[in-house]
Order: sequence, then C-alpha cells, then structure tokens
Amino acid sequence: IKYDVKGAVYGLNDFVATTASTSTDYCSNQNTLIEYSCIFNYYQSQETHTCPNGCSDGVCNVQPDDVIRTQ
Repeated sequence: IKYDVKGAVYGLNDFVATTASTSTDYCSNQNTLIEYSCIFNYYQSQETHTCPNGCSDGVCNVQPDDVIRTQ
C-alpha cells in the first residue's frame, strides 16, 4: 500500500459477490484517504487512512522538503 500513489483494484467487493468491479482510491475529505487493495488475489479490501499533510485526488499529500534559507 502506497498512500502517495493513486491506484485502482479490480475484484469482487465481498465474499458473496458474483460480479467483479473496479474501485479507485479517493479522498473522502481533505485529510482522509480511502485506499483499496486486494486480498486473496480476488477480493477488494478498503482501508481508511488519515493523511497528515492533507489528501487530494486520491493520494496523501507528501510532506514538503525542508527549505534551506541562505542570507
């Protein structure tokens, strides 16, 4: 699972499903990522992850590099 990479999975939504579908990672709000992965090679799994630097377009924002200031 990579929270800074938007991905999609194709598989069954649950153990009783008979039709596969595609689910894509998305932000449920400005700080929460819904991340999909596969389990047992057939089934979709969904995880909620809090992004410390915010969430946009299905990925957690990366922490900006420290800025070195010179005078």
